Amino acid sequence: MDEEKVSKLIKESRKKLNLTQEKFAQKYNVTPQAVSKWENGKNLPDITTLKEICKDSNTSVSYTHLRAHETLSD
Repeated sequence: MDEEKVSKLIKESRKKLNLTQEKFAQKYNVTPQAVSKWENGKNLPDITTLKEICKDSNTSVSYTHLRAHETLSD
């Protein structure tokens, strides 16, 4: 995965949902520290959580984000 692009997508998704890091963390059953690490590119969510984030924020993860041949919005 392209960590920088995915991190940016996560932060934009959180803001699109109008959630603080704490509320975003609660929504996805993780700690606020995990969300901070995701947004700073120090770690990434598992693929299931990333798909859920994309679905909830009506965002898709594309080839350029994943360097793969399919998107997660399907």
